[in-house]
Amino acid sequence: MKKLVSIFIFSAIIFSLTQSAQSAVTIVDLQGDKDGFGVGVPIANGLHYTDYGVYWSDYREPEDPSFTDYWYEGDKSWTHSYDLAGLVPLSAALEIYVAGIVDRPEWTADVFVNGVSVGTIPPETSYYDLTRILTFDIPVGLLANPDGIIIDLNNDLDGYIIDYSQLTIQAIPAPGALALCGIGTSLLGWLRKKKTL
Repeated sequence: MKKLVSIFIFSAIIFSLTQSAQSAVTIVDLQGDKDGFGVGVPIANGLHYTDYGVYWSDYREPEDPSFTDYWYEGDKSWTHSYDLAGLVPLSAALEIYVAGIVDRPEWTADVFVNGVSVGTIPPETSYYDLTRILTFDIPVGLLANPDGIIIDLNNDLDGYIIDYSQLTIQAIPAPGALALCGIGTSLLGWLRKKKTL
């Protein structure tokens, strides 16, 4: 009988995990348009911005967010919007494509999500105005607001340009998460009971 119960619980866990994986949801909010900083030609990661664009120029099109496609000095803020209604977030990542930021050792820049630091931009001192894709893991606790998060890029005396910012959230439907919790709790209870016998 114990063997049958073990097989049933193991099968239920596998089934639940499979169902959750199949019903996983990916939410993507893109701010900007991945157009190579708006200069008219695509600029790949790792190239020199000034081989294509001009400092202090504004390459924004009317539909571009105000923080993208122009060379600027100072702090910038923007908002990523999403809808987590009925979903439980499992992980989140923020990707920002920039050129020229923190390319001197004395300059610094930090990224904040809803006022909480999620990382410092490492210096790129071997090449000036280099294009870089920066990625930051976002703790899911910062996604508590079901409507969106505010990103702050706090920059110290550095000119730079942003092509785009993309937030990607992996989530599962809430009932799937509850089922996993229930099965996990049941399994723990069963294992404890088995130890006491």
